[in-house]
Amino acid sequence: MTGTYVTDSQFNQTTGNVAPLFMDTCQRLAYTVPADPSGYNDATYPVSISLPCLFDGRPSQDVQTGTDVPMSDATVYLARGTVLMPDDRIRVTHIHGLAILNPLTYRIVAGPTVDYFAMTAKLKLITE
Repeated sequence: MTGTYVTDSQFNQTTGNVAPLFMDTCQRLAYTVPADPSGYNDATYPVSISLPCLFDGRPSQDVQTGTDVPMSDATVYLARGTVLMPDDRIRVTHIHGLAILNPLTYRIVAGPTVDYFAMTAKLKLITE
């Protein structure tokens, strides 16, 4: 391959090295359009599928103090081929293989974005 910085074998080796990092488990809660679009019926989020992920529960700081820029409470990393939409929600059920007694549910505030190795989404804890 001419003119590329990363060969196919290097790319495949690196993606193979990233896969074992997904030691946590989360559930995709797929956004479902409300039956009544006038706003009287809220959207629902049924559990779609459980996914291996890497959950980083560290909050990111708001770089523009005094503005309405959303700050995230966590970041989730998923495999590149994962289907995740911006209106979906994420429920973290296991951290490093251990079940969480009270699973936390997050809404997506930034992303999901895809790079060479993973899909990433910034999350905000739902406290309703």
